[in-house]
Amino acid sequence: MEENRLPYETLKIGDTEYKLKISAASSIEIEKKTGKSLVAGMADFDKLETVTLYLWGALNRFQANIDIRKAQEIYDDYIDAGDMLADVLGIENVYAGCIDANQDKCIGVYASRNTYPKKISIGGKPCTKTHEKHISVLIHWLDNPTTAESAANEILDKLTDVHGCYTAGKHTVGFLSCSEAHLRQ
Repeated sequence: MEENRLPYETLKIGDTEYKLKISAASSIEIEKKTGKSLVAGMADFDKLETVTLYLWGALNRFQANIDIRKAQEIYDDYIDAGDMLADVLGIENVYAGCIDANQDKCIGVYASRNTYPKKISIGGKPCTKTHEKHISVLIHWLDNPTTAESAANEILDKLTDVHGCYTAGKHTVGFLSCSEAHLRQ
């Protein structure tokens, strides 16, 4: 059975969904600003300026009113989930969107590629007070596969046991639920 794929990706932050797709016009603007081809510019994803520029380019096709400063604010909202996880796990090197592969031990937080139906309360959106954010967590431990698996299980245990309230930017997380764990070596 073939999956119906949308002609864009969706970035959801809180109640807001953004459609992402880089158009030819945005590609040209990105190339002008970076002085590189669109693909060659991706080599600079270790620079926040480049990441937010590409985010702006991807947002621009469907949300033309978003300027680069607003794209930076959207990025800040997105990484709040990573900051909250850093606090919960007690790990300093937690990144959103892309890890620093030079670190021996770090965690990457990514928007989940799986799509889930929105849960809307009876009475519609005005009555809906909670939202789910599905993320994928990449655990990068260089030592060896046994150590990496042990660290992954330890982190999964910590995440499964979270039941307090954590404030991440403008959002409060009441609890975390870990429903799947996949180990890749």
